[in-house]
Amino acid sequence: MPESTICWGEGLAAKQEQALAHAILDLVRHSQVAEQPLLANCYFFIPNPAPWGNAEAAMFAALPASLAQQVRSIQLPHGGKCYAVLGDVDCLAFMPHAFHLGPPELTMLAVDGKLISLENESELARFITLQLARRGPVLGPRAVVGLHFDSGDLLEVF
Repeated sequence: MPESTICWGEGLAAKQEQALAHAILDLVRHSQVAEQPLLANCYFFIPNPAPWGNAEAAMFAALPASLAQQVRSIQLPHGGKCYAVLGDVDCLAFMPHAFHLGPPELTMLAVDGKLISLENESELARFITLQLARRGPVLGPRAVVGLHFDSGDLLEVF
């Protein structure tokens, strides 16, 4: 699916949101080149500059309890937050909530789960910050895929 056809608009019905979430995940999969099958992707959602007001609390309140337990909120070194989920199922379930956090800009990173540890939060925050600045370590060909959205429109795949 061409990038220009992905637009997460306001007021979408749940079925439309799920169709867009699947299209975005398909784009990530097609952008990754794995020599071996992926274990599972880690997905990071970074609203820019940060969630509005009580948007984070509202988001966690709206999540099903089982998903809320899987979402990690990570404080980034220079301000802002990142939300992480592991695996495609949680990514698909969380994605609509990420787009409702408020800021018009959202960056999503997909990282091959074999190549990153979710254990050390400060190292993870540094890794995410470097990836956003496009100065992160090279983990392999397309082991990290980034998507940048502004006002719901997919502007860039990196």
